[in-house]
Amino acid sequence: MRRFLCGLLVASATTAGLAQGQPPVQTASGEALTLTGALRKALEGNPSALRSRSEIAAAQSRANQARSSILPQISADGRYTRNDREVSFELGDSLVPILPRNDWSGSIRLAQPVYAGGREMKAIRQARLAVDEREEFSRQTEEALLLGVASSYAGVIGAEALIGVEQQNLDVALRLRKQAQDFFDAGEVTRVDVLRADTTAKGAERRLAAARQARENAASLLRLSIGDDISVNVVQSDIDLPPLATEEELVARAEEQRPELQRAKIAYDIARLEVRKQRGAYLPTVTAEASYTQQASAFPSDKFGALSFNFNVPIFTSGQIPARIAVARQEETQARLAYEEVRQAVREDIRRSIVAHRTAETDLALAQEQRAAAEAEYEQIFELYQAQEATSLDVQSAESSLALARRAVVTASLDRELAALRVWYSAGALRDVVLEESRQ
Repeated sequence: MRRFLCGLLVASATTAGLAQGQPPVQTASGEALTLTGALRKALEGNPSALRSRSEIAAAQSRANQARSSILPQISADGRYTRNDREVSFELGDSLVPILPRNDWSGSIRLAQPVYAGGREMKAIRQARLAVDEREEFSRQTEEALLLGVASSYAGVIGAEALIGVEQQNLDVALRLRKQAQDFFDAGEVTRVDVLRADTTAKGAERRLAAARQARENAASLLRLSIGDDISVNVVQSDIDLPPLATEEELVARAEEQRPELQRAKIAYDIARLEVRKQRGAYLPTVTAEASYTQQASAFPSDKFGALSFNFNVPIFTSGQIPARIAVARQEETQARLAYEEVRQAVREDIRRSIVAHRTAETDLALAQEQRAAAEAEYEQIFELYQAQEATSLDVQSAESSLALARRAVVTASLDRELAALRVWYSAGALRDVVLEESRQ
């Protein structure tokens, strides 16, 4: 990637050379922003990345809540009543109050689920899988964010290279304008040639202004991806993309790492657990309770403890349990089909991205050859024009071909780099190849 971005930065200097005396294109002022710095800033400050990480914490809290369903629950109860009279009865030589005027009681209870057909454990596993799903969603968000940042960063550098190309085209048009004016002053050509050269120069100025606008638009997209209002002064990339792996290796990597595929697999696992959880509704539910009570009334005792086991066995539920099981089975089928659909889509995405990368490489090679031929053609035609052996229309045609060829080299270089980024993104490995800490 470093070689590519360096090539874009010097593209205008290598095509035909900048005009003498022309000032270099200035970028936005501010601290230099490397690609690695832009990627890290985006991960640290982009709202979508921060929001996706907060969802992981929320899912973990829901998992803790699900786990609490199998843990003991302790509660304390208290009651106070002021009666209008006190009622007691004699027991031996003492009076035993059965209705104290100030009646109160307090108790501590402990409830412990013992067995519920395994439904609680399956719910806990579902909650843990939901945490994994949120982690994969966060990784999916970050992968898309990194692709957007890298694409915008390359877009800024590509736009700056295009500014250089349009500046070259303007220099060529001005050179032709000067030559036409010289011929007109010498009476060799008509005023039409000068006007035609003026028209070409103005068109080159318009394209230069459009290239500068494209640079600012790319910088705006980069700031939006980073999530910070900073000056965009890009430099050469400090990242080298590794050589692309084979299609089989990329597909295997995607099946292990692609976040969308992992999320679909987790959803399928959750749906399978839901079927088993609903089947557990046929099994009995057993809970244990222990309590200790102290009260003002001494009848039957002012202090006592209790231990009880509660059983609940569904006998007839009017078809509710079978209906829930049927719904869970249908959702399991849908989740399985969704997983297969995403899996196939990932495979095809990799194939398309590989083809796009190969096409971009071919297009770049052809564009470079076209540029070399256009430069040679223009130089020869211009020499013939100076010798009055070619017309201004011939020069204008050669100039137009040269301008198109130079733009094609810049855009093809950008397309090739973006295609390479897209290949790694389709394999779910973009973060691994663009951030050093991820590679480690």
